[in-house]
Amino acid sequence: MLGSCGQEQLTVPAWESIADRARLPLLADEYLDKQGPMPVKPDSRRGYHRMYLRSHAVMLYGDRFYAAYLSDVSRTGAGFYSPVQLLPASRIQLWLADGRHVCVTVKNCVRLEDQCYRCGAEYLKD
Repeated sequence: MLGSCGQEQLTVPAWESIADRARLPLLADEYLDKQGPMPVKPDSRRGYHRMYLRSHAVMLYGDRFYAAYLSDVSRTGAGFYSPVQLLPASRIQLWLADGRHVCVTVKNCVRLEDQCYRCGAEYLKD
């Protein structure tokens, strides 16, 4: 799940220094405050339970870095907010605030407002 995605070493910019930044659909303090297990809907078809993991993340899509917000994680994937639309089946890399690095394949990406796309992705298999 975690790894280098077959890429050479990259110099990852600090989240604060990236101009292309995702907007959140609510206030940052309210967003970042949630933690623990997410509520389960009765009609959910998810295979694994999701956990809130609210933090900043640096996203590499194509050859550009973007400032994103991580939303939640499960055993098989992650949810996040992106400032740009991501096409399904695109491979991206995310650097989490704690320094971990994950490679994912985008499964869905929905525009909520300008510079606010809610995306879901699966971890790449090593």
